[in-house]
Amino acid sequence: MSKRTFKVTAFLGFALILPVMASGYVASVAPRKVDSSLPPNEIQVKGRKNKLKVHVDSKQVVYWPMDLPFWVRLAAHPADGQESFLLQHVALKDNHEVKSLANEGVRLEIPGSQFIRWMNHVSKSEIQYRFVADGQAPLTTLKFLQAPRFESSKMLYFGKGLQVELQATDEHSGVAASYLSVDKGPFNEFQSTLNLDTEKVFVLAHYAADRVGYESEVKSTEFTIDLTPPVSKVEARNNHIGNILSTSSKFQLSSEDQLSGIKTIYYKFNNESEFKAFDAASGVSVAGLNDGTQILKFYAEDQVANKEQIKELQFHLDRSPPSVAYTLSGDSYVVGDKRYISSRSRIKFDASDGQVKVKDILYAVNGSEMQAYSTPFTPTGNQGEVAMEYQAIDELGNKSKPVRSLVILDNEAPKSKHAITGKHYLKEAGVVFLGENARIQLSANDNLSGVKQIEYQLNEAAPAPYTEPLSLPSEGRYLFRYWANDQVNNQETYVPMLFISDRTGPEIVETFSAEPIRNVKAVTKHDVYRINSTLSLAARDNASGLAKIEFARDGDKWQGYNSPIALNRKGMWQIKIKAHDSVGNASEKNLQFEVVDHSWHANAH
Repeated sequence: MSKRTFKVTAFLGFALILPVMASGYVASVAPRKVDSSLPPNEIQVKGRKNKLKVHVDSKQVVYWPMDLPFWVRLAAHPADGQESFLLQHVALKDNHEVKSLANEGVRLEIPGSQFIRWMNHVSKSEIQYRFVADGQAPLTTLKFLQAPRFESSKMLYFGKGLQVELQATDEHSGVAASYLSVDKGPFNEFQSTLNLDTEKVFVLAHYAADRVGYESEVKSTEFTIDLTPPVSKVEARNNHIGNILSTSSKFQLSSEDQLSGIKTIYYKFNNESEFKAFDAASGVSVAGLNDGTQILKFYAEDQVANKEQIKELQFHLDRSPPSVAYTLSGDSYVVGDKRYISSRSRIKFDASDGQVKVKDILYAVNGSEMQAYSTPFTPTGNQGEVAMEYQAIDELGNKSKPVRSLVILDNEAPKSKHAITGKHYLKEAGVVFLGENARIQLSANDNLSGVKQIEYQLNEAAPAPYTEPLSLPSEGRYLFRYWANDQVNNQETYVPMLFISDRTGPEIVETFSAEPIRNVKAVTKHDVYRINSTLSLAARDNASGLAKIEFARDGDKWQGYNSPIALNRKGMWQIKIKAHDSVGNASEKNLQFEVVDHSWHANAH
């Protein structure tokens, strides 16, 4: 077969193998001229606004629209207009598919790089012809730059300086052009940044087309440009006369904005370094300012950073209400806000104001109606609390907060009591036995002015102030008296007590049921008793009395003594005995003796 040169023309494709065989070509061709009724590489597709077309870039890469089928032709020369031959026969087993390819062309299924491959059947060498399938429209995005942005549930707002850019991207053939429509007007190709500086509602629609004719869906965005700042006003509230305010007065700021809405109202006083955000629930308090002339500065900012010019309001603050207090003459005792008095005391009110004159002092006693104060007075009524409420009013109506104080009439003495820690025993009313470590604690309470001092006396010694728990100096009997004084010198009648200091343990007495049958005077001196004898234990205490007896046998654990001990085991016995009295004194005694059976005496003789 002679050598010939063929031009392969593809109208879209995939990897196609054109094998050359020794006996000839697998695919037969038929001569056909190029249809000159359509421009080169351009076909009108039904339903498209733009015509789909083939795009060849600067690197001679062919981009083919996926919606166009393609056929393969062979040409003897690469120049356009040369005679070409359509490959109509394909070496495939399925005749139906061969016919379909010949009549309808090849349709692509995925975008991206595609290849037509020619392979030498003998040498197995091959050549790949690459082109790119493009079936995706560009993506477009509006970029809003250089302006504050706020989006409510109903509208998107921008402030001053808005610049709009239309950005488009395409993965394959590239963006041919992007188009923008302003306020439902005609679409124009987007060339440069759009500057919008008019306050109104805008509607921007946009789309883009790629180089093979695919167009993106039209997107539209509606937004408003807001260039007008808010308008604010101020109102003084609570206890003021014109522009003269008291510390309870507050300013309420309000503002209106017709478009994006109010973001924040700011305020500050005088020459403060920074503005503060206004809280409508709290208002603007003037309580922290000094007396005198003040300036409130304020402005509002909307949601897209439009700020109004700073406004100012000058006012005068009468900061301090009158101060009011009372004094007492006569005997008294003061603790905190409570004052304890006698029936000889008198109450006097005084008030002053640094800005204006005091108009009135009002007071009430024990829940009575408020009345004007004129001269000092003595409270009347029973012993106990005298509740006073009083306040002062200046000429501007600034009223001090009601002050509540208690004046207490106290005519009763305190009540004291004693407590004993450590071992002790109450034998009868007023008679207490105390162990060596026992301590006497005294305490007192007073329902009114409070305890001033507790005193005590031991036998005939001089009275002494009580400061800490007491112990008796030695064993013996003591007459103890104690009493308390309150803060207004009421003294109670002393309480007498008889304390007996007991520091000696009980005397232990042991009794065997039978006399010893022998006294051993060897190395270990001890008595000898017959088996089954019993040992009884007792103790005597001349003061607080016996509490319990314990014993331990032959090194065993201590156990309480309740009944005579049976001597039922032959051999040596060692018994430890301990007796306790009622105030913790204890004494111990050790017994050692021997127990033998009945035959011992006979054997011994």
